[in-house]
Amino acid sequence: MDKKEKDLFQEHDTKERAEVLLEDETVHNEVLMNAEESFTGEGLDVNKKGEKESRIKKERMIREVLSYAFIIVLAYVIATLISNYIFSLVTVEMSSMEPTLHEGDKLILWRLGDLDRFGVVVFEDPRQPGKYLIKRLIGVPGDYLEYKNDKLHINGEPLQEDYIKDGIYRPEKEYTLEDICKISEIDFSACFTSDGEIRIPEGYYFVLGDNRQNSVDSDDEQIGLVPEELFQGKIIFRIKGGFGRLN
Repeated sequence: MDKKEKDLFQEHDTKERAEVLLEDETVHNEVLMNAEESFTGEGLDVNKKGEKESRIKKERMIREVLSYAFIIVLAYVIATLISNYIFSLVTVEMSSMEPTLHEGDKLILWRLGDLDRFGVVVFEDPRQPGKYLIKRLIGVPGDYLEYKNDKLHINGEPLQEDYIKDGIYRPEKEYTLEDICKISEIDFSACFTSDGEIRIPEGYYFVLGDNRQNSVDSDDEQIGLVPEELFQGKIIFRIKGGFGRLN
């Protein structure tokens, strides 16, 4: 091989090797760049994934807190509605209903339905708003009553009141419904029917405690006939002091 051919071969070989080297370097650089991009992208993905999980946890926690808050509020609303409109727990604090009820007895007050004659009822004290009394409902609208001969008479018939403590009726004098209407906070003329008969007017009731010697009742000028809007309901069950329905 002459010198000219040798020079051409070397030049060609150098270019080939140079091109190969450049190609290898390019590939190497591309690999490095791809690796760097891959690493950087993976890091971003990890960060984004972490942020997403953190956001999901926060959202889940907020939903749980809101759900618990909703349950608490709903329970409170239901309890309030039940207490105000269906039934309530009542504790006896006085002795005016002995021997039927005693201090400390716990009772269920039923707020629905009509008031029954001889039922035990709870009503707001006309003398002290926000305070409540518990008595036995004796006279209902349309009744005529009077106390005479040591007996309470309803519509002309004497009552057999076995629930009275010691069988002793408190009043020292006789009275009529006319006397009761006069001491009540009511228009006296409301006690008279269109026929001129005196009756307990619509929307009013006559109540007495079973412990007549230690009870402020409708035959006392402090109470008189009790208007219907003051009644809270009737006692239907005793849960402490003797378990069962109240007679």
